Amino acid sequence: MTESVENGELSETEAIEAGRRILFENSNQLYKLEWKQDINVSFDFNIPNSIESEIWHMNKLKSKGVQHVRLMWSDLSNIVRCRVIPLERFFTSIIHKGVGVTNAIMGFPCMFDAVFSGSPVGEIQYVPDLNTLRQLPYHKSHAGALGYMMPRKGSTFSKCPRSMLARILKKFQTDYQLEVKVGFENEFILYTLSPDNKIIPFDETVYSEVASLRGKASVIIDDIVEELQSQGIQVEQYHSESANGNSR
Repeated sequence: MTESVENGELSETEAIEAGRRILFENSNQLYKLEWKQDINVSFDFNIPNSIESEIWHMNKLKSKGVQHVRLMWSDLSNIVRCRVIPLERFFTSIIHKGVGVTNAIMGFPCMFDAVFSGSPVGEIQYVPDLNTLRQLPYHKSHAGALGYMMPRKGSTFSKCPRSMLARILKKFQTDYQLEVKVGFENEFILYTLSPDNKIIPFDETVYSEVASLRGKASVIIDDIVEELQSQGIQVEQYHSESANGNSR
């Protein structure tokens, strides 16, 4: 379990839950003990387990060459925004207090910087979730993390996308006894330059054609898969699509 946490394959919470299921629930069912778990182990998303844990995380990132942390969020227009914080300040201050952002942070349009909805007066705190902290393979001197938006300690900001998702998942579980598992599908087109210096699709292959993986296309997609997996994102499959140069 320790190795899986260090490699980013499991969060600390997931590792503890896996251990509980393997050691407690399996034995309970196998031997028909009918024991109940009296202690519920959980973590507050914005409070690290201990000072030692903070130092361990910081030194591990330092040893990998990380100097800054991008505290990122995706707004309602699907733009990923961030604040960049030096690594030591992130661990000595930001993980406890978060960073201050305007109340209107989720009301910016995608076309320009102005307040589309909400008041720009006032401030909320964006507090990092250490379970999401990862070194960025495309910029190795930076790590990235997501977080939660809170107007004050212990409460939630109504427009925080991750808090909204958590509420929806909890409702599914408590009201309908359903566990939601979600994947996503990205489609993109690879381009190259023609002999007369025009931008054209990389190939003219058809749906799922093996020839779409020849040459540089295969190298590029292998690199994409490797970078995603290094961030703990599991890639289940990919193939070429119908449009020229199109993959998903």
